[in-house]
Amino acid sequence: AATETINQAPPEIKEHLVQRLAEQRMTAGNYAEARQLITQSATNPRARRQALDNLERQAAFTEAAQGRMEEALKHLAKVSNSEERAEAVSELAYQIGAGQKRATALALLETARSLVGTSIQAETGSHMRALLQLANAFSRYDAKRGFEIVEPLVEQFNELGAAARTLNGFGLNYFLDGELSL
Repeated sequence: AATETINQAPPEIKEHLVQRLAEQRMTAGNYAEARQLITQSATNPRARRQALDNLERQAAFTEAAQGRMEEALKHLAKVSNSEERAEAVSELAYQIGAGQKRATALALLETARSLVGTSIQAETGSHMRALLQLANAFSRYDAKRGFEIVEPLVEQFNELGAAARTLNGFGLNYFLDGELSL
């Protein structure tokens, strides 16, 4: 009935109504129905992709809050925007593995690590934050693996610092009183 009502709505509010109904379905745990609503009703491809990414992120956080981290990571894998995916992994990193056996925790952390990308160095600031959070989470179970993630980031940070020193004063000031401003 709601879908029929939305189909009769004026075009200027139709997408908003679809989004609200999809959010309602998602809140009720009906992710497949919410995804179907967005896929069938959103006419703008960019808006559709963004709505689907939002749905998957929200579903991931809901699943994580309920202790279903494997399901949460599956939802994050469907987020098309790598920046948003990395930010979500960063937010969930500390929860990954909590209350799990060591082997399960490590497997979940490896899955989360793969969601950030395959490069050993960060592609963006969001990726770097996510990798640092994951390295911290790994250190609770396997310090060596945590260091394996951090070491390339230290090298990359040193390179970024040198580049910032070279560019300092040319448009932006990266250093304040001789220290790199983060």
